[in-house]
Amino acid sequence: MDIRHRGERVGLTENIILRMTDLVTARTCAVRIDASDLELTLERLLDKYLENPRMSALLDDQRITERSAETLAAIQDLVYVSSNSGQLGAMFSRVEFQQGGRELPMGCVPIAEPVEIQEKDARVIDLQIDRAGVGYDRNWVGFHRRRWDRRSTAFADFVDDSIQAYFGRERAKRIRELKTTDDKTNFVRALAHRIWDSDFENYSRFTGRKLVYKSGDETVVSVMEGCGGICSEKVQSLKFLTDQYRIESEYVLSGPNTPDPAPETRLRQMLDTLDFRFSKRFMRYWQHTALLYTFDRQNLLVDATNGNIPFLFASGAEADELLRHVSKRPVRVRMAIRDED
Repeated sequence: MDIRHRGERVGLTENIILRMTDLVTARTCAVRIDASDLELTLERLLDKYLENPRMSALLDDQRITERSAETLAAIQDLVYVSSNSGQLGAMFSRVEFQQGGRELPMGCVPIAEPVEIQEKDARVIDLQIDRAGVGYDRNWVGFHRRRWDRRSTAFADFVDDSIQAYFGRERAKRIRELKTTDDKTNFVRALAHRIWDSDFENYSRFTGRKLVYKSGDETVVSVMEGCGGICSEKVQSLKFLTDQYRIESEYVLSGPNTPDPAPETRLRQMLDTLDFRFSKRFMRYWQHTALLYTFDRQNLLVDATNGNIPFLFASGAEADELLRHVSKRPVRVRMAIRDED
């Protein structure tokens, strides 16, 4: 629930709201908690409502909205390490929780501030999550597994529909078995083209869930809803889908006039944390993003972003020309009135 909406149904005589906001992505969730929770330390409060919430019961009791539940799950993935099977583990190192702009130690009891909701008195525990100091490698296998499991049927249907739309029902049935190199190549081609066909846009961040920056699974949902995303969002959406089918890939970053060695650690950290707030001096190395697939001893370079970028699906010598460091062949595009590399 969002306490800023005065029409929100509350339902208890004493209304106590826990609101958690991730400062990097501006995602906010809210849940109505018990009066006895006011005595809990931050550590115990997070254990009960962030790491191990009884989500079904909270939804049934109307203590959290569907949207807040979805956001809470997304925040979990940003705060806790996940195993390959998708189980949450320890909190990432150097994640800090704040209240009123000050760090709140785990052993302290958060303050509940008085507010008014629907002309009724209430109290809010307002927590901010600061991940600016986190320098971790995300476990993408577990991250994507957790995201897939939340909408597995919808995502699987999206994959099937995309392949059928491109190759027809009978041929799609064989391609989905992924037995041959051609099957895997065509599988990637169909999904890449479906994502490329969707809008290259940033308007979706101002509508619906108003996500400032979408993860791969969230971009797939955006495509399902008739929208799309920017280049890095679309590339992550393709990787999210093909990772689920164990087709290995890695990100390829490109930028103009960057002869110096790329700051790989910092660029990877930006992907891991989704934190782009202080990245201006690094973004010259990252004007654009694509995916490099490696399977059956072949490289497949795929750009599914659209906008003014042509659909790129290159393998073998063609991919090598684009990827090599010496005498590289650029992709020619027209972003405005001039052709650019």
